[in-house]
Amino acid sequence: ILSRLIYTRILNPSSKLSSYEASKKLIEQPNFELQHIYRALEVIANETESIEACVYKNSLNLVNRNTKILYYDCTNYFFETEQAEGLKQYGVSKEHRPTPIVQMGLFMDGDGFPLAFCINPGNTNEQTTLKPLEQQIIKDFEFSHFVVCTDAGLASKENRIYNNIQNRSFIVTQSLKKIKGHLNRSITHWESIFPSSQQTAPFLALLSSTLTTAIILPSRCSTQSAPDSASCLQWSCLPVSAKGWKAATFRSLCAAFR
Repeated sequence: ILSRLIYTRILNPSSKLSSYEASKKLIEQPNFELQHIYRALEVIANETESIEACVYKNSLNLVNRNTKILYYDCTNYFFETEQAEGLKQYGVSKEHRPTPIVQMGLFMDGDGFPLAFCINPGNTNEQTTLKPLEQQIIKDFEFSHFVVCTDAGLASKENRIYNNIQNRSFIVTQSLKKIKGHLNRSITHWESIFPSSQQTAPFLALLSSTLTTAIILPSRCSTQSAPDSASCLQWSCLPVSAKGWKAATFRSLCAAFR
C-alpha cells in the first residue's frame, strides 16, 4: 500500500481514491481494496519517524544532502466545517479563514529536500513546535552541526537560545519594529563585523535597505558562560542592499556559521 501511494504521489498527486484507481494502471496490480488504504493510514502515521529516517539514509546513496543548513517553517490546512475536534482546532489561519485548521511544521535541508514534519492541533503556538521536531532529527538522523533558519514567527528567545549551544547556530528574520532599542543603537558596517573571512560577528543582524526587516545570527557562547546566559544574546546590526540579500548574502552567512 505504501509503495503504491508513493508511486502515485510522484506520478499524479491526488486523493486516496484517485491514487487507488491510478495504481490499477501500473504493471503490478494492487492486491488490496480502497478500504485497506484508509485503514493503513493510521499504521503509516505511527511509523512516520522511522520512515523519515529510512528515506534520509537511503537518499545518501543517491545524492549528497546539505544538512549543514536546515530550514523550518509552519503552515496550516483548513476544513470545510465549523466543528472543532481532535487535531482540527480554531487557530490563526494562514488564509484568514474562520474555520478549524490543522498545523504542520516541516524541516528541509539546505537544498530544499524535506527531512521531517510534524502535525499539531490548529491552536498550537508554532514557536513551540520547532524544538521537539529538531530533537527528533538530531536523534534519528544523528545531526550535530548545523544552522537553523526560520522566519520571525518562529524566532522566539527560547528557540534562539536552544540553537546557540553545542555546534548549532541559527538565522532568523525579525521586524525592526519589534527589535529592542539596544539593537537599533548598534548599527555597524560590514567591515567591522567581518574584519576577515575567518572571523564572524557575535550576533549579526542584517538589515534590508528598506529598514523593515533584520536577519539575526548568533554568537558563540564563551566557555566561561552558561549556554543560556545573557552573554549569548548580544546584538549587532548591519545595513545591506535589499536586492539579492535573500540569495547570495543569506547563503554566505550560512556558510560562515557552518
